[in-house]
Amino acid sequence: MKEEITNRKGSILTPVLAGGALGAGLALLLA
Repeated sequence: MKEEITNRKGSILTPVLAGGALGAGLALLLA
């Protein structure tokens, strides 16, 4: 059960972190 919860959090956080990194990169390029 614990492993499943961790995997779910990871699958949710990974795209969010990737999107945040891309957004920050674009902000730096546009700034």
